[in-house]
Amino acid sequence: MLIIPIQHKPDWRHPPLATLLLIALNTFVFLYFQSGESEIEDKAISYYLDSGLADQERDAATLYLSHEDPGRLVKMKDLGDESFDYALADYALMSKDLKTALIDQWSSADGDREQWLAKRKTFEAYRQQLPSFRYGFVPAEPHWYSFFTHMFLHGGWDHLFGNMVFLFLFGFLLEQILGAAAYLGLYIVSGVMSVTFFWIIRGHSEVPLIGASGAISGVMGAYITAFGLQKIRFFYTVIFYFGEFRAPALAVLPLWLGKELFGHFYSHDNVAYAAHFGGLLSGAALVAAYRKLPFTKPVEFASPDNTLRRESDEDDAVLSQCRMVTDCIEQLDFTRAVSLSQKLIEQYPQSVAALRVHSYAIHQQTNRNQYEKVVFDIIKRALRLPASAASAQLALDIIEDYQRESKKQPILKHPVVLARLAALLLAQNRPAQGKQLLERAIEIDPTEKVLKPALKLAIEDCRARKMRREELRLSELLHSLGA
Repeated sequence: MLIIPIQHKPDWRHPPLATLLLIALNTFVFLYFQSGESEIEDKAISYYLDSGLADQERDAATLYLSHEDPGRLVKMKDLGDESFDYALADYALMSKDLKTALIDQWSSADGDREQWLAKRKTFEAYRQQLPSFRYGFVPAEPHWYSFFTHMFLHGGWDHLFGNMVFLFLFGFLLEQILGAAAYLGLYIVSGVMSVTFFWIIRGHSEVPLIGASGAISGVMGAYITAFGLQKIRFFYTVIFYFGEFRAPALAVLPLWLGKELFGHFYSHDNVAYAAHFGGLLSGAALVAAYRKLPFTKPVEFASPDNTLRRESDEDDAVLSQCRMVTDCIEQLDFTRAVSLSQKLIEQYPQSVAALRVHSYAIHQQTNRNQYEKVVFDIIKRALRLPASAASAQLALDIIEDYQRESKKQPILKHPVVLARLAALLLAQNRPAQGKQLLERAIEIDPTEKVLKPALKLAIEDCRARKMRREELRLSELLHSLGA
């Protein structure tokens, strides 16, 4: 089961530098510090097989695994005899627990015991060269620095790539919400708290824990908590089924926690489910505490796309009332939120921030039967705002939300609406989106006079980009309208 939010897109005008830094740092550590790890592992496994250690340990190791990790034993046996020994060598390299269990198979007077110990010493010397053991977190033998260093190590390209994808998906927006410094602090603290939780659960284990997934789980828990009970869109997959749904953000947290609990008790793999569980709880708790601090702004959390705090040219009185609306939304008092936001847009009809919170409040409460009418009213209000980058972004956000929510999209079949939206976007240097809407308007009714402003802006853009053929086509259409 996979559930990830798809409500927001990265805003490259404000790149998530801290998130990109973490991705770069994890990649650098993997490429530089862990670059020779696979060669060391290959030498260790070859020694294990060639020295006879596999023959000496096979029966006792099988008995040990039948009690301690039967799921792993079944998978190893399914590989066949030759591959079984290879898998056993790999397990012996990573698990100090196995040696402790095997010592009891010989009496102290047995000569084979000394020979086995000598071979074991050579084999374990390879292990000590591995960064995963030197800097990974070993619960049975924890070092203070490994509480931090483990989260920058990975077991392979697939491990690194998967973690970095999730870090970006959740990190880019959370960084904008919290700010780079608080975000980095949350990442590190979540990583430490997640491994501490793992230590409490698996304190006897001698297998090193590595990977950023505990810290990233903290980012995921923080992301969900930052949006609280606001409804956002999610993508899900369950076996072969996939789709989208809209739900209060916090409703997903129990599903994630339940998935990790199920994995911890019923899965037989190398995934540190306990660390993920601890990370989710840690991130959620940290953000819940952070948002109560006196210097944090509620609007930074409540804004669905975190753009309100960047509309710094808004009057303080407007932003203060916007925060009152978002506070009501967080408390699920949608009726009051709509009432306050309605008064706000009537008092400040030229305010982008006021219309943004009104749009969000309405969206949280509106049912399907009213949806088209409400959105049409909001779009008309957006088109009456003074032309600016903020108003263009608001219009674009409304359109994108509408395209996701409405199947038939009747509003976007109205040439006047499309033409005016296109003109707004083109005027604010959004040529791709503006031209797309303009083309839809032309397709519906190429004789509509209101197309003229958008056509003129599109022609100017084509001229600047030296798109001669497109410029001529649009100029002919403009001429046909009597310009």
